[in-house]
Amino acid sequence: MVAIVLTFLLSWFTGVQLQQMDTLQAKAMQIAPCDVIKSDCVLGLSGSKLKIHFNAPVNTMSPFSVVVESAAEVTQVTLQFRMQGMEMAVQRYRLLKNKSGTWQAEVMLPVCSLGRSDWVALLDVQLKQEWWRGELVFRVGELATN
Repeated sequence: MVAIVLTFLLSWFTGVQLQQMDTLQAKAMQIAPCDVIKSDCVLGLSGSKLKIHFNAPVNTMSPFSVVVESAAEVTQVTLQFRMQGMEMAVQRYRLLKNKSGTWQAEVMLPVCSLGRSDWVALLDVQLKQEWWRGELVFRVGELATN
């Protein structure tokens, strides 16, 4: 019984934290033009660099890995997927730091009922006490057609 209550409280606390991500006063990351589906993207934050990579192929309803690397002292990384001008279910993931020092998560994009394939990835990174946000626009399924 205690385990169930603790699990519920931990889930609730994590959910509250993730919901608060939308209201953060985050600083904007500098993003060099890139296509995160086809190559690594480099983002600048506080005098340091951060690299994000989507392991291909990236398609809806198929899991894929997201990897974030940085030499900076990053303390938390979350990634949220949205479509511009369209309400979708929340697709937010907390990346976990692995032994090699990179941040990683297995993610999955839902199918859009209108057949759209354009997405925005919102990357939120906590560096010390500051939050940084970068937006990457991409389309799914493009690797299969090129």
